Amino acid sequence: MPEAAQVPAVRSADNPAERYYSADPHEASWASSSSRTYCSLSHEVPYYGMAVFERHAGGELNFRLRVKQTAPKANVAHLASVPPEWKHGALIRDLGEVQYSKGNIPFSFQQALARRLLTELSEGMFPTLLYTDWDDERDNVTVALSAVNVRSALGEFLDCNSQLFPYAYKDINDSQLYFEFGKYYVPEGEKWRLDQIIEYLNSGAPVKKIQINGYTDKVGIRRYNRWLSTRRVETVRNYLVAQGVPAKIIKVKAHGERRPVYNNRTVKGRSLNRRVDIFLTQ
Repeated sequence: MPEAAQVPAVRSADNPAERYYSADPHEASWASSSSRTYCSLSHEVPYYGMAVFERHAGGELNFRLRVKQTAPKANVAHLASVPPEWKHGALIRDLGEVQYSKGNIPFSFQQALARRLLTELSEGMFPTLLYTDWDDERDNVTVALSAVNVRSALGEFLDCNSQLFPYAYKDINDSQLYFEFGKYYVPEGEKWRLDQIIEYLNSGAPVKKIQINGYTDKVGIRRYNRWLSTRRVETVRNYLVAQGVPAKIIKVKAHGERRPVYNNRTVKGRSLNRRVDIFLTQ
């Protein structure tokens, strides 16, 4: 494995062994996309690929660099923050080595490093990757994210982050509500789960379908348990609809005492079988 390229003091455009990718000042642009569930900040590096900072609701900040020429193997690159020519007196900041992976998204950084790159951009610096090219290792490759024209889009991206919904899809999907013996109304202690789902849907999350499945324990006759599970799913559906959830995306299924997940021979098992499961489809 070759050593990572060293941070250059200057760029030499006349050296054929140096390949430099960065947007020229007159063409550099950044774009932001905002919603309550997803924020992104993107920048095209001409002839190289697309850099994207992104964060989903309930998740952490990520950075990924999708390239036009797929990396055939994993290796090591060097990361630096380089001042533009007009930023007199500023020094190159060495950010250390980073691993890149095989594929069309070789560079992917999580929370801490992604935040560092955003900080460097906000200060007018150019986050820069340096590595030996992954074809025949004969050229030194430099890829720089231009800080030109980033300020407005960066501000929108940061504002979006501050307003993101606090839950992720994985936190909402496959929710369970548990019921008291013989009851079909939603206990007060379980309503927060429904309110969480409602808030998520009202945030503009792209949910196409809500599946509500109802169950009971095995105590009592089968016909009654089927009726009881039907009332449970109807109660949950009505609660959601009353809070503005479109009825057309809600599907219900009453299973009664069938398909128990837990042992009906124990008190705890029966209490866990008296439930409604809610699944969301995006």
